[in-house]
Amino acid sequence: MLENKISFLHNNRLKNIKVFPKILFYCLFVTSIPIAGFTYQLHLRELDQKEVVEQRLLQSADTIATHIDTWIDKNLTQSRFVATLEPFRRMDAQAQVPILKAATENLEWVALTFVADLQGNAIARSDNQELYNYSDRKYFKEVVSGKQIGQQVLIGKLKPVPLHCFAIPIQKTSGQMTGVLTQCSTLQDISDQITRFKIGQTGYVFLIDDSNRLIAHGKQGHKLMTRLEDLSDHPSLHLEKRNVSTMHYEDNKNVVIVLPVGPNWKLILQQDYDEAFSSYLESRTYTILMGITSISLALLFSFLTSYNISAPIRKLTNIANAYSKGIFVKNVLDEGRKDEIGDLARAISRMSKAIQIAVGHLQKQKQKKE
Repeated sequence: MLENKISFLHNNRLKNIKVFPKILFYCLFVTSIPIAGFTYQLHLRELDQKEVVEQRLLQSADTIATHIDTWIDKNLTQSRFVATLEPFRRMDAQAQVPILKAATENLEWVALTFVADLQGNAIARSDNQELYNYSDRKYFKEVVSGKQIGQQVLIGKLKPVPLHCFAIPIQKTSGQMTGVLTQCSTLQDISDQITRFKIGQTGYVFLIDDSNRLIAHGKQGHKLMTRLEDLSDHPSLHLEKRNVSTMHYEDNKNVVIVLPVGPNWKLILQQDYDEAFSSYLESRTYTILMGITSISLALLFSFLTSYNISAPIRKLTNIANAYSKGIFVKNVLDEGRKDEIGDLARAISRMSKAIQIAVGHLQKQKQKKE
């Protein structure tokens, strides 16, 4: 099929083109075939690399997400158990305090546990601090409105660190809600896990809450502020809204995975594109260099070959034109060559001798007639 295509081009498109352009075209055409093959293989390599990078990031995300879910489950399990105890069902504040203290000591990251009535007034705390009204808190409003769990991440008053506060209803045996049990935990354990987690040399992880506020960050040197930083304008979140695929790109600078975790939080994994696709980029560079080298060699080969062919042909053409004007040369160039050029040169030489003999014979006949 390739031979037919070349023959078609030769007979229909290239018959009026000179030797050098023809040789150049054929060389570039033949060179383009393996380059096209390598380009296609490079495309397949890119697809494979994307899948590998995505799977690696997803596995990393799953590891962290499992840790976060386990952390949440421990907190919920303890609070749900405490809420079923009789002093809580009866809303007996005095009996609740020692239990709240024990529950707080059971999990090292728990900063505060307290009970509030349905108006938001705290009646018992684990830290013996002043009792406040919490009716304006988001987590309290959610539980009172009928949700089984109310949640909010905020900065603690006594210690300015991010706290995850979640509340659950306290109910009588009959199912009637009598109060709200709230537990506030520092996110230090999750933050440490995220900080320790590394993705290559440039990758890192950060965590945002349901309001797109930063609550944990794994990039070296990044410090959480005493207020929760709003990341609503972060490019990763806008990429996620497009819902194009699991893995996204930020101007070919970063590879990003955004996954929902825990209580409506988002876990974002980010790595430099150049590092994530390093093997593919090396292959691409090699292919580009190989293509440039192949084309350069094709041009050089075309020039040398065409010069070796077209230059003798032009000389022989000039000799043939001279013969047509009656001008004969003693020696025809390139008669010693063993290729087709040499055959043509010898044929022109024989033609020259034949023409000279014929001209001499005609001249003799003309002289006899005179």
